[in-house]
Amino acid sequence: MLTNRVVIITGASSGIGAATAKQLAAAGAKLTLIARRQDRLEHLKQMFPDADILIQAVDVTDPQAMQQAVAATITRFGRVDVLFNNARIMPTSRLDEQRIAEWGADG
Repeated sequence: MLTNRVVIITGASSGIGAATAKQLAAAGAKLTLIARRQDRLEHLKQMFPDADILIQAVDVTDPQAMQQAVAATITRFGRVDVLFNNARIMPTSRLDEQRIAEWGADG
């Protein structure tokens, strides 16, 4: 059951992220939608007026902004159940090495 599950989706403004957001909103999940394009996030939120959706215009390569988005999610919903890291990044090293500077869209 996805009802009342708290899900953060990065790259939520288009493609797989937006499609996932639509499915989860329809299923009753509580969503934080993260992407750089505020207007597209607003449009998604408007498509589901009864859904509990928090939008955050954030560049996932900015660690401080991402921490703030997660904190906003916890403030609003009390927890995070699922993190769907869908934003377009292409690390050239192992994720556990946390070479965040490599995560930008241009590598």
